[in-house]
Amino acid sequence: MSSASWIRDLLAWRAERLPVRLWLPLAATLWLASGSLTTIGGILALGLVAFLRLWDDLADREDDAVREPERVLPRSDPRPFRVAAAVIGFACAGLVASGPSPVPRLLAFVALAGALAAWYAGLRRRVGPVPGYHVLLAKYPAAILVLGAERSVTTAAAAVYLGLLVYEVAHDARLRSLGRARAAALVEAPLLIGVLLGRIAS
Repeated sequence: MSSASWIRDLLAWRAERLPVRLWLPLAATLWLASGSLTTIGGILALGLVAFLRLWDDLADREDDAVREPERVLPRSDPRPFRVAAAVIGFACAGLVASGPSPVPRLLAFVALAGALAAWYAGLRRRVGPVPGYHVLLAKYPAAILVLGAERSVTTAAAAVYLGLLVYEVAHDARLRSLGRARAAALVEAPLLIGVLLGRIAS
């Protein structure tokens, strides 16, 4: 396969699975929540979102070939996507190392990558969809700790996590059809409001 074909597949995947209308708001949310409001912090937020989404899709490639065969990645050679994920991951690590408080933030990045590797390697098969979506969405508040590993970001990370949990049930028809997922969202929504009010009051 030519490099032009690889690039075309990667761009097609980005347009399908990481459109700008999703990529920028999510990265901006993580960036703002981290308090690391620098240009490098913004670039790192964009990179982390791309890295996490691509790794997630690579892990789901076989399942998506059955459930979502029209998607780009299941129909494409996976090699350029694996290379892209590795390049983005190393670039993110480099940005973390060049910024403030590099040691705790690098440790947070390594912990995030290790936890995801274990999850994708088989742990996710041992839990149901409701616990699974809770665990998987934890990668985004963990990314906030990579962006700004300070105690002050923990409340923001909790708020982002709860918000994503509620959003996931609201937009995912499969989860919304599960009574346990709807019940979880009904509990998590007031928790989110409480966390936000507490953050405002502080």
